[in-house]
Amino acid sequence: CSGERRKQSEFTMSNWQPAPDALNEVVALLQASTVPDNAIQQQSYQRLNQYSVQPEFHLYLLHVFAHHPEIGVRQVAGLLLKKSIKNMYHNLSPDMQTHMRTSILSLLTDPHPKIRSTAGLLLTTVVQVLVTFDQCPEMIPGLLHYLQDAANESGVEGAFGALTKICEDHADKLNDQRLASRPLDALIPIFLQYFNHPRPEFRRDALNCMNQLILIMPTALDLNIDAFLQGISHLTQDTSSPVRKLVCQSIVILLEVRMQVLMPHFTPIVQFILHASNDPDETVALEACEFWSSICDLPPELFNDVKPLLSHVLPHLIPLLLSRMVYSPEDIAQFELEEDEQNENVPDRPEDIKPIFHKSKHAADDDASDDNDSDDEEDDTGDDDVEQWNLRKSAAAGLDTLSHSFGVDILPILLPLLQERLANTGGHWAIRESGILALGAIAEGCMDGVVPHLPTLFPYLLTLMNDPAPYIRSITCWTLGRYANWAVSLNDHENV
Repeated sequence: CSGERRKQSEFTMSNWQPAPDALNEVVALLQASTVPDNAIQQQSYQRLNQYSVQPEFHLYLLHVFAHHPEIGVRQVAGLLLKKSIKNMYHNLSPDMQTHMRTSILSLLTDPHPKIRSTAGLLLTTVVQVLVTFDQCPEMIPGLLHYLQDAANESGVEGAFGALTKICEDHADKLNDQRLASRPLDALIPIFLQYFNHPRPEFRRDALNCMNQLILIMPTALDLNIDAFLQGISHLTQDTSSPVRKLVCQSIVILLEVRMQVLMPHFTPIVQFILHASNDPDETVALEACEFWSSICDLPPELFNDVKPLLSHVLPHLIPLLLSRMVYSPEDIAQFELEEDEQNENVPDRPEDIKPIFHKSKHAADDDASDDNDSDDEEDDTGDDDVEQWNLRKSAAAGLDTLSHSFGVDILPILLPLLQERLANTGGHWAIRESGILALGAIAEGCMDGVVPHLPTLFPYLLTLMNDPAPYIRSITCWTLGRYANWAVSLNDHENV
């Protein structure tokens, strides 16, 4: 690029054109950065980094991203442009900044989905480095224009790609009270309109944007809350699994931040969540199962209002949660494959018998950021099935929180189901395993009601320590630990 670059003061964006030799050099460096030769890659990155301190270089990246015939080269240019926006945006002249924003905005309608997606990422990065949307006055009107032109589906897709990221990462800037105009006053009604769009991807994106905004509950959403509730009520019957999943997410978020708006509709909501918890799509069922833990974790004054209504569904809910605590067929197939590859005579390793479940999703998240966990907490590091939050764990967490909220009142429903599963010696081990997990999950909430059964249950659990199925042995260790205080409190220490 040397010799071809000009200082910012020597040109205006209205007549700027890339110098051919400099453009060819930039393209060659971008192409070299993707070759499967580490030395060549490193050399090209060094040159690109050297050029990145020059403001005009970013215009070359933008030009390549917008116009080069090779999609791969365009993507590399876009990713480098993202880095340059983070590091150099405020070093560019206002004229350059405006040109960059408007050019990226126009690329949201690019015919190539990957370019539209990258353009959305670049716009989000611009929002990240700015203090307020007043510093990019063309952005919200441009995005609104694409959404209002529903016939241009590429533009709608590109706009939603950007807005989904912006709502997720920068909702507070959209709701900035200092703005001359309020972007959400215009955006939220359009999002609601897209709840009825024939393309499921647009219904999904519109609802995803709204879900991010519930967390901050802006005035524009508060004013449209009835329309939003009507919209998600309509979407409960959606044929798209991703949309139904987001409906469940909407309800869970509202439960935590604006419970009162759900109360008039609580009975149909519970029926929908009950149905969704049994959805054949596990991603939908997982999101629905989060509802049961969330509602039981409400402050007592709120939970007491819904407890009578919730108690009516316990005969249906508890068997459902128990059924969702069984390992999936895919998990079982993977376990059996791993078991076939191992020598069955090898003793259990510590990671083979570590707890499969107990922490709630939120507790696990908290512990992941806490380097000072006490030794008596379960270690959630290691195997993927331990680390990954899934439907089985969510259902078990739901049963755990129900046991704390309803106590021994759930036992008349649960105990016959547990007895049936624990006695299922002729069936698949995963059925028994789910019963042992459930027995451990209710240990704290239902201890008083389970104690009379422990003289029989505890010896039975001890025999399972020799079960041929490693996951039976694993969950049995955990469940025994949940009742260890009862065991050590007995006077019959010799038998214990």
